[in-house]
Amino acid sequence: MSSSPVNPHIRSYSKFFAILVGFSIPSLAFGRAVFATVIGLALIFLAMTPLCRVGWQTLIENMRTFVGVLIILVIFSWSISAIGSDFPGRSFEASTRTGLFIAIAVFIYAALSHDNYLSTLCLKSLILTTLVANGFALLASSMWPEIYWVQRLKGWQSTPLETEFKGYSSLIVLLTPLLLIGMMRFNTLWKAAALAGTTMLFSIMLLSVNRSAIAGLLSMAMIFSFSQFFRPKYRKKAFAIFSGFLTILISVIFW
Repeated sequence: MSSSPVNPHIRSYSKFFAILVGFSIPSLAFGRAVFATVIGLALIFLAMTPLCRVGWQTLIENMRTFVGVLIILVIFSWSISAIGSDFPGRSFEASTRTGLFIAIAVFIYAALSHDNYLSTLCLKSLILTTLVANGFALLASSMWPEIYWVQRLKGWQSTPLETEFKGYSSLIVLLTPLLLIGMMRFNTLWKAAALAGTTMLFSIMLLSVNRSAIAGLLSMAMIFSFSQFFRPKYRKKAFAIFSGFLTILISVIFW
């Protein structure tokens, strides 16, 4: 990943973009409206920088590849099949939203990968925001449900939370690898923050009894262990870890 100079007059816009991208995914703990606002602001700041052209060019190039064309065809087929569903409006919205998220992800990745400083800033922002969002979710789930209802503009009420953070806990499959990267790249303080964020997210997953997220996390770890099996130096350890994760995964499936 190479670093390239950015116009100093608009450098601050690039920083705001990177910080907001790091803030976006964990902000789902505060609701989808917050996430949409954050990612929208990030794209606005990106549009004010030369990195926007880089992201756009990369997106167009990837759309012309075999994988890009295949994704477009899949999204198109989903949109067509939505007509015959019981809720065509919702089905069409879901397929369109998926395609839009993929396009935005490629767009943002291309912009961040063009600058080492911005990618580092984004990762640090994600670590801190994950820590804050997880703290909010844990407090609301275990001790103070009132802060959840107030944040959702539903008044001060003590109704216990049940599955309100189940969707957010599914992000553990996405956030855990990013937090682990932060643990490997940064110093002791950032390592501690990333470790705390991972532990808290795991606790949220258990509190919400999200079995699919547990299975997804174990499958991801199992696949990673299996990939290390082809490296002779780590073959025995990888096989032992793979077997352990496989056992746990089967147990979760029948749980």
